[in-house]
Amino acid sequence: MKNFNLMQFILSSLIFAVSACAGVGVTQTKQAVAKPEDCPLDIYTNDSEIKRKFEVICLLDSKTGSTLFADKTVAGAIENARPDACKCGGDGMIIGDTRVEGVSMAGWGEGTAMIKVIRYTKKPTK
Repeated sequence: MKNFNLMQFILSSLIFAVSACAGVGVTQTKQAVAKPEDCPLDIYTNDSEIKRKFEVICLLDSKTGSTLFADKTVAGAIENARPDACKCGGDGMIIGDTRVEGVSMAGWGEGTAMIKVIRYTKKPTK
């Protein structure tokens, strides 16, 4: 009977370790036509890099999975947000605050990124 309880505990722990999911919180600020989930997106780190007029249409709060085998990097959080940025109708993403948490007693860690999704409004300036 003791071995059975130990096996249940080990199996439950293993399932928990590999089952925590990634997630993206979406706040729509303007309506736009959705694009396919794999649309091309320009990536920026601040507004001054953008040489076109644009408007912010969505805010994304992306977190990676926190499982043992998940990609817990900032790049992983950005990749998790791409489909949602396309669904918002974005042409690009401005990457804001980012963070990576390491393994601790509370979990396996995670990567996070705050992202502004933009839509271009005019042709490029020269």
